[in-house]
Amino acid sequence: MNKYTNNSNVPSAKSIIYTVVGLLFFYNVIFWSNLRKKLPQSRYDWSSVQLKDSCQNIKVFKITKSNLSIKLPDICRLNAYNTYLLDNGNQYWFRYEYAIKKNDTFKLFDVHWLKGMPKKNGFYKLKTADLQLKNKGQIKAVILGDALVCRGDAEFLRQQLHKQLDWHFLGNQKDVLNYAYIGGTNMTSEDGIKLAGNIPKATYYVVGFNSDTLHLNDYFRNILIIKNKLKNKNAHKIFWIVPEREKPDLLKKIGDFYTQKIADDKNIILKVESVENKPYLNKNQYERLAKHIAQYVKD
Repeated sequence: MNKYTNNSNVPSAKSIIYTVVGLLFFYNVIFWSNLRKKLPQSRYDWSSVQLKDSCQNIKVFKITKSNLSIKLPDICRLNAYNTYLLDNGNQYWFRYEYAIKKNDTFKLFDVHWLKGMPKKNGFYKLKTADLQLKNKGQIKAVILGDALVCRGDAEFLRQQLHKQLDWHFLGNQKDVLNYAYIGGTNMTSEDGIKLAGNIPKATYYVVGFNSDTLHLNDYFRNILIIKNKLKNKNAHKIFWIVPEREKPDLLKKIGDFYTQKIADDKNIILKVESVENKPYLNKNQYERLAKHIAQYVKD
């Protein structure tokens, strides 16, 4: 037999089939594992969820991926910091960012469905749920501020910092993704002074206040007071978000103030241009901010 026609080293058809099936199974497991990690429900600890208040026969009459319209009796209350369950025999969990009320009708905006979305209008039970994140993170951090850190797409700043740095956020408020922060849309730097003294101790702080609600000198004074109060917390780093949305002459004054009075080895200034002159940023900007913060922390 010619040595070039010897097939002893050629895999059999059965071996090839087993190899292909094994590879398909392996990559299928990886695919579904990665998919589960990306699904909203995978971030929560469902084993410890607790149901609280319940409202019966809630009429749901408009359902989309991001909006929900319901009719509520006066006895029922909604709070954007909570997780809710709609139950009609099937269970649908959701969070939302804000609501507009007209008479007994509530329209919920920026709704995040955590476990499926109802397909039919009709009557449901509405229950308030205490649902915690599965992995809260190991490194304590606090985000403090006004609309700059709690409106628009600010939840993506916390989400990315949690993913990249394993931060555990402390605070008395929660965003639509269930991450904690301290502050509020209508808060000013003057309000920040009151909070900064009692703020939890953390390894890192992120602070963001717009300047247009106060006289500039008052704003500067308040920021300095907040800096001094946070100084006593012995944090590793304090990151200050400075939106560049003012007129050129004011912009220079604000920039000079942060550079000369705030910036040092511990206090890092993060300047960012706001979109359409709004007091908050968009998703891409918040995610870029998170990337910059992560670089400072890891360096």
